[in-house]
Amino acid sequence: MNKKSLSVVLISGFMLDESLWDELVNVLPREWKIFRATLKDGCTIKEIVQKIAENVPENFVLIGFSLGYIARSIAE
Repeated sequence: MNKKSLSVVLISGFMLDESLWDELVNVLPREWKIFRATLKDGCTIKEIVQKIAENVPENFVLIGFSLGYIARSIAE
């Protein structure tokens, strides 16, 4: 995957939101497609994972903070 076609999904940690990534996103290459996952769309891990999976591209790099079990579930 080359730099220009890279899609990145960012998952914030518990009791945090998508704004956690503001400073990082500002320094990432502009060519990258950044998706900030929300943890607000669901009451269970399964529901949150399903909503995230529905809203991201087929291939992506997943970066998470603190909520590794969500990242593992998406990978599965």
